Amino acid sequence: GKGLRMSRSLLISLSKNMIKLKYRVKYFGIEDHVNIGSQEFPTLYIIPSLYRVITYDGAHPWEKDVTVEKSVPAFPSFLNFSTTEYWSSYIDDNDFGIAVFGASRSPYFIATKITGSRVNYLNYSSSFNIPSNSIYKNEVYLLIGNIAATREQIYELVPPPMSKTELI
Repeated sequence: GKGLRMSRSLLISLSKNMIKLKYRVKYFGIEDHVNIGSQEFPTLYIIPSLYRVITYDGAHPWEKDVTVEKSVPAFPSFLNFSTTEYWSSYIDDNDFGIAVFGASRSPYFIATKITGSRVNYLNYSSSFNIPSNSIYKNEVYLLIGNIAATREQIYELVPPPMSKTELI
């Protein structure tokens, strides 16, 4: 066969409580690939003591509005959900855990609790097309710590989108 004509790279940066994952995919092909579906960039398998999924999915993103706790089903069921601040987290009873923030601003996540296992599951999903001779880039941040401090750190990472009044 023709083989897949692409190259992939992943750069990983570490600093204090944060891991930055920078993905780059270069496609050398001549065919356009449309609606390729959801891609998991990244998937996390998380210790079971981090069992509460917290995110923000309200109508006032980037305004420090109240977060929500999602009800996550046990495997083999999955919770597909979207956020309006492009992050989600698994935390413990002391509000400590790991958050995933997608700088590409894709709002889609999938979560499940794997009963009887040593892990829970969370993935950040991006859907995109791959036109001929193109480059796809994405940055994802993994942040460890107290959820309130982590959310503040996310706000500092990437400025919030402009409000409609700023566009006038």
